[in-house]
Amino acid sequence: MTRNTIKILALMTMLLDHFALIILKPGIEGEAQILERLKLSPYIADIFSRIFFSVGSMAGAVMIYFVIEGYHYTRDRKKYLLRMLLFGVVSQIPFLMLGIRYLNMLITLALCMLTVHVHYRVMDKGRRGMLYILLMAANLHTDWNIRAVPFTLILMSAFHAEPRPRCVSIDKKELRLGWLRCILIYMAVDFFSGEDLANVLTGCIGVVLAALLTTCCYSGRPGRAGKLMKYGFYVFYPLHLMALILMRRALGC
Repeated sequence: MTRNTIKILALMTMLLDHFALIILKPGIEGEAQILERLKLSPYIADIFSRIFFSVGSMAGAVMIYFVIEGYHYTRDRKKYLLRMLLFGVVSQIPFLMLGIRYLNMLITLALCMLTVHVHYRVMDKGRRGMLYILLMAANLHTDWNIRAVPFTLILMSAFHAEPRPRCVSIDKKELRLGWLRCILIYMAVDFFSGEDLANVLTGCIGVVLAALLTTCCYSGRPGRAGKLMKYGFYVFYPLHLMALILMRRALGC
């Protein structure tokens, strides 16, 4: 599989996750007219919701992986970061419309990229450690809180920059061990957040899928190029959120 193919699969799981969050969850929790219009019983809606939430974690995990990889291959790291921040600001509008007070996933990914930058560019260990702590503190106020920066620190240990410009090799054994650590962290965060055992065990399914795709299926090739593919991933994020918000309002009428 190419990078773009895996990203598209990740976007599909993200869409399912947000469909469960924005459409199914309100229907299950009291807005019964939503489920009536969808012709779903609360029981079936709950099953779909659990499945969608379980695979939804794949999107965040995949995007963190590709931010680490992208740091090595992008021609302009500053533009790469600014692009994430720009679309992150736009994407915060639907978050506010939903009453979500933390920052969205694009801001999280910007923090992940800064984490990689600190790793490679800050040589003083004390200063680097302080910056890691600050990035983790910022991560507490974004989507994938507590998880994203630690995931980045763990996974990037498998990436080794080569002397040639914009080139990197990946230690597959270290990557597999890194993903295992990430899965355990994901489960631990869910456990200490008060999730029941079933949710702890199923909530990390998406991360497991991300691990399998990046270690066993990823060819290392980017896939079809072009501005549509380059910017489409960023544009999709706020657009699908707005579409789901409008859908919820239509179903709730």
